[in-house]
Amino acid sequence: MNDISLENLRSDIEAAFANVEPPDPDNVIEHDCPECRAVRRVFRHEQWRSIKPNKVEWGHDKLPLFTPQAFQYFLPAFMLYSVGDPSSIVCQLLVYILLHGERDDWWQKRLDKFTPNQKAACRFFLRWIQFRPECNSDPEDIERAVAQWWQIESG
Repeated sequence: MNDISLENLRSDIEAAFANVEPPDPDNVIEHDCPECRAVRRVFRHEQWRSIKPNKVEWGHDKLPLFTPQAFQYFLPAFMLYSVGDPSSIVCQLLVYILLHGERDDWWQKRLDKFTPNQKAACRFFLRWIQFRPECNSDPEDIERAVAQWWQIESG
């Protein structure tokens, strides 16, 4: 049973990521290609707390292109958007990105930036999403993501 309230989840996400420094405007993406340059133009001066929903929607599949710092910084915007609209493509792809539990270099560089509270916020987000019937993610993917995040050490 899901005992995580929407208000508590939002509050936990906001508190966990409150002190993350924004990435340098020129350090939003890791390499230089037309798609990445577009991502940099859209996100370089944004604040995660005030980013417009249409930019999150546009960036629904762009989180993997972000540097580790930008990934950590913008992740809460995508999480909060998804909490507001669990049926969205943003939520669906966010679950898939967070499922990226293999210990490869790309994932580890991002995970290493997370504090214990940020990891907990990700766990609680996935647990909350797991009980949203309107979420369009594959239920098995959600279940695997929840299991993986509960295995990630807090520290």
